[in-house]
Amino acid sequence: MTPLDCQQCRLAQTRRNVVPGVGTGQSGLLIVGLGPGYSEDLVGAPFVGPAGRLLDRILASLSLEREDVYITNLVKCKPENNRPRPDEIEACSTWLAEELEELAGKATVAILLGQFAAGIAFPGLTMHAANGLFTMKGDLVWTATYHPAAVLRGQPALYPEILRTFARATALATSTSSEN
Repeated sequence: MTPLDCQQCRLAQTRRNVVPGVGTGQSGLLIVGLGPGYSEDLVGAPFVGPAGRLLDRILASLSLEREDVYITNLVKCKPENNRPRPDEIEACSTWLAEELEELAGKATVAILLGQFAAGIAFPGLTMHAANGLFTMKGDLVWTATYHPAAVLRGQPALYPEILRTFARATALATSTSSEN
């Protein structure tokens, strides 16, 4: 079975498209968001709506091409009200684990976007507390920052925080890949 024919949770009943991860990870970066939104569900690709356009600007400001990072989500189907339930995240965890396995040796730094994704590496911390932290877990360095959607939902002051974390993660990924 693949994510494209997955029926492991209730999200399979309401999705238009499964939204698997995309990109090569050649930059050393893995980006993990929460889940597909309306635009992503229509197109079947992650971060193609307004938050995706902001993510593209962030990447461009760091001289990164979208194709050179790997972009995915905790859940591969659009959750109700853009908030997946714990059982939906658990049902999709096998797909994220497979993506991580496929990226072994390519991605060295994972950027977790938003509170739900930050829980992978920083369980129990608020987004404010986890923002900008770095930790080693397995073969990856994990960091967390605010989701670009937060900027679009009236919190523009978070943008410099997001940029700062992305810049640090990119520098770390670049230095790690040049060591190999």
